[in-house]
Amino acid sequence: MAIKVVRLRSGEDVVTDLSDIRDKETGVRQAFVFNKPFRITIEKEIIEGTEERNQQYTGRIYLEQWQPLTHDQDIAIMPDWVISISSPIMSVLEAYGQTLKPEEEAKATFGNDVSTVANVEVVED
Repeated sequence: MAIKVVRLRSGEDVVTDLSDIRDKETGVRQAFVFNKPFRITIEKEIIEGTEERNQQYTGRIYLEQWQPLTHDQDIAIMPDWVISISSPIMSVLEAYGQTLKPEEEAKATFGNDVSTVANVEVVED
């Protein structure tokens, strides 16, 4: 498992279990693969009493599913969309682990063959 924070060209920060796909012959990277990706949002609040030049913040980290309109857990990303890859701070790792915890508990209870079916129906006029 390689949990990383990936900054995308869109400006989004994504925490994910990161891997890549390489050409077998040349070894050239074809794509990055995000497994269980979540977009990171930080809600900052200014700490009262700190000077403008030395402004200090407190905040919360929120994670939301990066591609909410799919059930796919592995999503391939073109390499030119990635700006940087870095190791997450402990609070991001903890938030990521807590986000994945209900899914892991469901697998432990119901097995790995649990499938998610959308609760919507497409109706044509």
